[in-house]
Amino acid sequence: MYLFVYGTLIKGESNHKTLGNSKLIGDAFTKGRLFDIGDYPALIPEGDNDIKGEIYEVNHKTLIQCDLLEGYEVENPNSLYIRKIIAVKINNKVIRSYIYYSNFDLSQYPEIASGDYVKNRKKK
Repeated sequence: MYLFVYGTLIKGESNHKTLGNSKLIGDAFTKGRLFDIGDYPALIPEGDNDIKGEIYEVNHKTLIQCDLLEGYEVENPNSLYIRKIIAVKINNKVIRSYIYYSNFDLSQYPEIASGDYVKNRKKK
């Protein structure tokens, strides 16, 4: 199974170790709106910005570890983040991948218009 990451799980970022030995498939893009909420970003699907990230091939154990990191609970509709399956563009093709979307109000946070969390963080 695949996981699209766009924040602290990206290679070189603070939570990348959570992915363990997962295989990097490559850089990828999806659509949405990305927000800077401090130490990590939040993404919502409503929006047309290109959101830059990476696709990893993950196993079930790694996905569960990422769920814990993202505050996602399968049976809890009020989880901090929710996990969905979406279509993601990678290398001129589209694959189905898991992604974590924000499940809380982002109205007080600034949007990352570039859609690139790493680039935005390095500018701070």
